[in-house]
Amino acid sequence: AREIELHHRRKLGEGAAAQIHFLQRFGSSLNLHLHVHAVVSDGVFRASPGPLGGRRLEFLPADPPSEEDLAGLVDSVRRKLLRRFLCLGVIGPDTVREMLAWKHSGFSVHARTVASQGDRAALERLLYYCGRPAVSVKRLTYLKEEGLAVYETLDKALGPKRLVLEPVEFIERLARLIPPPRKNVVRYYGALGPNSPLRPLLNE
Repeated sequence: AREIELHHRRKLGEGAAAQIHFLQRFGSSLNLHLHVHAVVSDGVFRASPGPLGGRRLEFLPADPPSEEDLAGLVDSVRRKLLRRFLCLGVIGPDTVREMLAWKHSGFSVHARTVASQGDRAALERLLYYCGRPAVSVKRLTYLKEEGLAVYETLDKALGPKRLVLEPVEFIERLARLIPPPRKNVVRYYGALGPNSPLRPLLNE
């Protein structure tokens, strides 16, 4: 969230982007896959004096991020996360040096999904996708006689497939996807941050 904020400030000056981050722990195959879906305004909000006193909200649109912008964002996030892991003692200096030398770092940013201004239906679909649960009950079947759980998945590379699991194995996979207790998995930053002075103006 901070890197996105810095990117917008370099491009547009003072102001804050509206950001909603969804912390997801799962992949399409009931696998543990930690990643973030971030819904971010294409520009920044800032307050300016109103014509009759008070304050009004202004929006400064931004150009879509270039491939160079995204590469810089990924590199900065990667270095800061590795530095944080090093400080926490999760990994050592040799591992950091080795990971920084990798051609494919394991860090990536996808920024091609856009909800056009005024297209509330597209925005709703995007938010629903980002906030979807780990398991779709529509894809889950329990074969009572066989004592098996069947889960239909969709692998982007390999296409649809069926996971056939023993009940205990299914519960084991499900348990890995449960977030830590008392941790918010939907977080608001920038103009939507809980203490942002812009948030009341956005709600008007």
